[in-house]
Amino acid sequence: MGNVAAIAGGYLVRKLGLKPMGVVPLINHVDLTHVGVRSGVVERPHLPRGLLFRTPEDHIGRPLIVFLAEAQPSRNGYAFVHDLLDQLRDEQIDRVFTFASLASAIHPSEEPGVTAAVTTSNLLEELSEFGINPASDGRIGGLNGLMLGAAGERELDGACLLAEIPFYAARVPNFRAARSVLSAFGDVTGIDIDFTELNQRVDAGEEAMLRMLEQVEAGAGVGLGERRAVRCRWG
Repeated sequence: MGNVAAIAGGYLVRKLGLKPMGVVPLINHVDLTHVGVRSGVVERPHLPRGLLFRTPEDHIGRPLIVFLAEAQPSRNGYAFVHDLLDQLRDEQIDRVFTFASLASAIHPSEEPGVTAAVTTSNLLEELSEFGINPASDGRIGGLNGLMLGAAGERELDGACLLAEIPFYAARVPNFRAARSVLSAFGDVTGIDIDFTELNQRVDAGEEAMLRMLEQVEAGAGVGLGERRAVRCRWG
């Protein structure tokens, strides 16, 4: 929802100058549902991939590896994340972070709150020092959750950082929420992130969501700015 994880992960890769590390095929974990046709000729199917990036060899400080998937696994997803961690075993990973979103009644102009779901209770205390509270009971779908499940089985510290997004705009790319997630991630890890480029995208995204809010309010006959209670959903 809100494309928060993809925006945040891709921004990390660009702004930190991470280098391609490898390609992880998803052919055994996704089902193609169609093929394209151009001028009567069937196009070669595009098979989604997983892409790995890492800090350059001359990087000073804790190394960082970022995994971006072009699609969510539609089958055997839990086996996929375990296989991925097996491939990275020699990298001596000690912490796993994933990004996600939480649908709520937040106004588009408000700064999204960030909560966390963790694999070890001791990590909650550490995150609380940065103003990150525990997530409420629920479920985290897709790779964002499965990766933490696998990390927990391996007794790795892991956390999913969830940023609020307006519930009525779940399909709109939310750059403000992505910035909130990355800000929390930077605080916890000590990684310095330049938000100049992302700040510019936040304003444009806010305008689109404000227009959607006006349409929703007009249809409902009430002001959602009153922040009525809604059922939250994680994504």
